[in-house]
Amino acid sequence: MNFTKEQQKAIDIRERNLLVAAAAGSGKTAVLVNRILKIVTEGEHPADIDRLLVMTFTKAAAAQMRERIETALQEKLDGDPFNEHLQKQMILIHTADITTIDSFCMSVLRNHFSEIDLDPAFRVADEGELKLMRQDILEKVLEEAYQEKTESFLSFIESFSAKKNDVNVIEAVEQLYQYSQSKPFPGFWLDSCDGNYQFDSEEELLSKPFMQEIFVRMQENMQEILRYAKQNLSLCLAEGGPYMYEKAVRSDLASIEYLARCKNIQELGRGFATLTYETLSRKSDPQVDIRKKEEVKSIRASIKKMLETVKNRYFYTDLSQMAADMAACRRNAEELVRLTRRFSQEFTQAKRKKNIVDFGDLEHLALEILLEELPDGGYGPSHTALEYRDFYEEILVDEYQDSNMVQEYLLNAVSKEENGRRNLFMVGDVKQSIYKFRLACPEIFMEKYDAYETHEEAEGDLRIDLHQNFRSRREVIDTVNFIFSQLMQKEVGELHMMRRQRLLRAQISESLRAERSLMRVSFC
Repeated sequence: MNFTKEQQKAIDIRERNLLVAAAAGSGKTAVLVNRILKIVTEGEHPADIDRLLVMTFTKAAAAQMRERIETALQEKLDGDPFNEHLQKQMILIHTADITTIDSFCMSVLRNHFSEIDLDPAFRVADEGELKLMRQDILEKVLEEAYQEKTESFLSFIESFSAKKNDVNVIEAVEQLYQYSQSKPFPGFWLDSCDGNYQFDSEEELLSKPFMQEIFVRMQENMQEILRYAKQNLSLCLAEGGPYMYEKAVRSDLASIEYLARCKNIQELGRGFATLTYETLSRKSDPQVDIRKKEEVKSIRASIKKMLETVKNRYFYTDLSQMAADMAACRRNAEELVRLTRRFSQEFTQAKRKKNIVDFGDLEHLALEILLEELPDGGYGPSHTALEYRDFYEEILVDEYQDSNMVQEYLLNAVSKEENGRRNLFMVGDVKQSIYKFRLACPEIFMEKYDAYETHEEAEGDLRIDLHQNFRSRREVIDTVNFIFSQLMQKEVGELHMMRRQRLLRAQISESLRAERSLMRVSFC
């Protein structure tokens, strides 16, 4: 197989953490297989295949990976049948750690169960059994809370419970519990939730991390709307453009530029409060392209709608009222966290009593084995993690865009990076991230995508982009790239992403209708 320059770099480069951003059809599996093959067959001291940790997303993908590596090794052995190292690899391939993250965690638990006082006869429960357990324990927790009749609980029930049942409360507790399980330390994260509602002034509220995150989201919205406004002005000034709309469109642009320059939420709120729009000129000119005229009006209407959406979402009231609302919600939020923490403890005890675990437990219990609390309150690798670090020569992760923070901690615990050796190889494509509903965190991928170097000569971690598609025809690739180059922009917020998708779907549908009409005429 003839590899591209980028593919060959992904196969050859060693002693650095590598992030391979591999588009669909770019040959990432071939690259991964050939990198593994090169590690275990070439060099002065080739590694054994069982000294690699290869993690894929599904069991089927792991089985396919093992089969392809075995086939490649067999071809090597056929060409050099007396090579003892290759013979050894053909034996080791059957026990090599080419696996899923869940299977790796299961292996850690089976081999080190005594370190966390876990019964080695544990089993992974099926979802039906777990669902019934969760339901019974949630009902038990609520029943006990009703018997205690604390003021905070009664206030919480009054605020969130439906008239005839506690379905809303049960869903809220279960959702918060499930989300907490995507965090490396669920209990610590639940404790931190209370802090969001603890503030003594509006300034302290504005300094909260979640408020800063909201402001960043609003800034991204403003930058996207600003691009629309600049595009509109360009249309007005273009040949045949509706020049009579220029004054109103320039006024729009000036207002949006002011909003985009705001340094904090308060300033942005004041800008939205005084936002006004000039009326478009009614002047008519037959020299103006009617399509450009209608496009300017359409874009301007979209800009107004987007600004209105941002205003309604974030500035429905003033900051003092927001602070008062959050202060009023504080007791209910603390009660929700308390109930969730209580449910988590009861659920964990019930699972341990039946000697069962769920998939979330596999990751968290493995992390409990691989990390230990440090005297200063932080966490560091345990002696078991250090053993794994010494054993694995390289860690290769497929579908990295669907990792979460728990899995990230697991990888860091067994990688050699803290020992001065970078041995992580990660492959993925954030555009193919489809497991957000399972609490995957593609932001981890994007953080490294932005932070890693792109030039091989630079020191530090390296990013390699595999853009070329070998799977599809050029016509298909060009069409898809044209559409998604307009959709897949980092700065596009959810609001604008949906709006652009609707607009492009309408444009594509119109084009298809025109093509079908033309085809009917041609065939007639």
